Amino acid sequence: MKYVKLILLVIVLSIVTPIIAQSDDLAPVNTLLDQTEIALDADNLPTAQALLIGASALIDDNLVASCPTLTAARNLLDQAVSADTVALTRSLLEGARALIDSCVNATSPPATGLLAIPGASTADTDATPPETVISVGNPLQPTQLIQLDGHTDQVYSAVYSPDGTRIASASDDETARIWDAETGEQLLQLEGHTDIVRTAVYSPDGERIVTAGDNTIRIWDAETGEQLLQIEGHGAYVRSAMYSPDGTQIVSASVDGTVRIWDAQTGQQIRQMNRHGDQTLQAVYSPDGRRIVSGAWNGTLFVWSAQTGTPQLQLEGHTGMIWGLAYSPDGTRIVSGSGDLEGVDNTVRVWDARTGEQLLLLRGHTGYVRSVVYSPDGATILSASDDNTIRAWDAQTGALLYQLDAHDSFVWSVVYNPVGDQILSASADFSVKVWGLIDEIQEQIDALTLQILTNSRLNTRDASLYIQRGNLYSRIGRYQQAMDDYNRAIQISPNNASAYYNRGNTYIDLNQYDEAFADFSRAIEIDPEFAEAYVNRGFIHSERQEFELAIEQYDLGLALDPNDAIAYGNRGNAYRRLGQYEQAFADYARSIEADPTYALAYNGLGLAYLELGDYELAMENLTFALELDPLLAAAHSNLGNLYYDLENYTESIIYYNRAIELDPRRASYFNNRGLSLEMLGEYEQAIEDYMRALELDPDNPVAYLNLGYAYALLGDIPEANTALRRYVQFGGSFTNQDRAFFEGRGVSLP
Repeated sequence: MKYVKLILLVIVLSIVTPIIAQSDDLAPVNTLLDQTEIALDADNLPTAQALLIGASALIDDNLVASCPTLTAARNLLDQAVSADTVALTRSLLEGARALIDSCVNATSPPATGLLAIPGASTADTDATPPETVISVGNPLQPTQLIQLDGHTDQVYSAVYSPDGTRIASASDDETARIWDAETGEQLLQLEGHTDIVRTAVYSPDGERIVTAGDNTIRIWDAETGEQLLQIEGHGAYVRSAMYSPDGTQIVSASVDGTVRIWDAQTGQQIRQMNRHGDQTLQAVYSPDGRRIVSGAWNGTLFVWSAQTGTPQLQLEGHTGMIWGLAYSPDGTRIVSGSGDLEGVDNTVRVWDARTGEQLLLLRGHTGYVRSVVYSPDGATILSASDDNTIRAWDAQTGALLYQLDAHDSFVWSVVYNPVGDQILSASADFSVKVWGLIDEIQEQIDALTLQILTNSRLNTRDASLYIQRGNLYSRIGRYQQAMDDYNRAIQISPNNASAYYNRGNTYIDLNQYDEAFADFSRAIEIDPEFAEAYVNRGFIHSERQEFELAIEQYDLGLALDPNDAIAYGNRGNAYRRLGQYEQAFADYARSIEADPTYALAYNGLGLAYLELGDYELAMENLTFALELDPLLAAAHSNLGNLYYDLENYTESIIYYNRAIELDPRRASYFNNRGLSLEMLGEYEQAIEDYMRALELDPDNPVAYLNLGYAYALLGDIPEANTALRRYVQFGGSFTNQDRAFFEGRGVSLP
């Protein structure tokens, strides 16, 4: 969550009065609090409580008059006296100290880097919906099954045979090798190349293998290992070669800068494509064989007609070398992977194969992206990198599903087996590894489906089975199937509160809050003691910025379930958004007491400290939140906010990048990264981020204002005017600072 600038100033000014308590006045209080911390470190709760009583008594009315925030601090100390655990006492103490420090240290509102850009502001990102799993795709980590050892140098590629029973690998040791995919036993060694073998790929029928590396392409009998054909013509070594889908042709890419098509039976060159103007690193066929996409050292990407060799599209965006290319199984998309020495373009990008429009930009790898591939069902993209990892991304949203620390050195290639339940990786550590993707969730779905079918034959129906299966579908992002199951459950059992509740959670996943609220309300009508439904209604009110209403719902839920860590955490967020830090700190402490591993409570604490200007405690809590949950996008974003406030914009971008990888559906993450890019003078990149934020949240005036600033700084006055008109259209108004900035650059304000 990054806060809107003007709201932030109102909050902070309501906390810090113009007359600030002097540090000497509060020195005795801080001395007792220091001693309290020593007692807590020794697990001596009675001594700590006695010291807290003394500290609270020292905050008299005169001190409170000089800084009213001390009332909230004193109340937190009084609550700490009554706490029955060291952990809860410590949490309340830290909250009190933050409020005391805001009185001692602040002679003005806490400095925020947001003020460096007049009018710059962002949207809030707080908790996730209570009891709702927001995930896309398969969240399960692969498990290593076998390792293929035998190559004596880097292994550049490894692929499955079409039937999945064998593996072909290519290596810097000048050999290609064939392995049993189940046992890992080496079956054949293909020798003949006189230099690096870059690739080894099966023909569609599995009877032949094409290899490439030195200046030649070679065809081998897949069963015997006999060399059948040697193809020459490239003027430098060949980086890639693959069969057309019908097996009649081979396309190759070479360091000589050309893409060439060959007759797979005779080896005769059919056509040659020259357009890249640099070393060509990769070329692959579309699934229907009608097009070829190729990428080069200079970052250029071309789509060619396979029949004529004429260029059809140029995909523009990469600045690094294009190492990996693949079509989606249906041929509608292209995925590319690149890398450069500066690390600017170690990215994965997804393109519309028909128009060439860039659809997704996936950041996160810290080394060259060497290989990319779609899963057989098109739902997932894998990428392999010099950072020794494989990453899995949701192919539709770009959300990071998992990161696999796969090898001890560069990962040169990654592919799926034909079924999609295994992946295969090849590395500079001389090894090839087979990984299993055992989908436990799908196994549970299959078991429930069998039970539902059995009941159907027996002419019995059980709503709970549909609810269970719907929950599993929702967990893996198959929302329509989840909805279908919840609807069936409601048809079978119209007064089933659980069916409405779980359907409401899925509506939340789909950002359909009106429908979700209606379902939670229906669940409460059926079961007035359904605590989670009240809490989820509170979440929706929070998303709508209706914080008082949210607190009312959280109160109702907590009255029914006083140990709900999520409810306390989310109520704490609502209090914090209202500037009621005393209540917020108390709720975060209760949340942590209920569940010491609840990362979002620490995330909320970090935000509270950040807003109070206590960067040390903010850093401590946000970092600990990530220790508990490394995939918590909000904590990454909030660390980005922290570094932004500290004017370390380069570091802030690193955290925003990570947040976007994990949850690319949050407009505020793009907006915040845009602000950091703007501060670094990267106005065009900032504009891209603001535009993406507006795609995700078209009615957000803040992004239009920031877009106006970026265009004005870039000198594009007409576009600045357009953005600012939209800003006003969506309810925005200009401060005197805004007006001075824009009028000074010749921008006509609406």
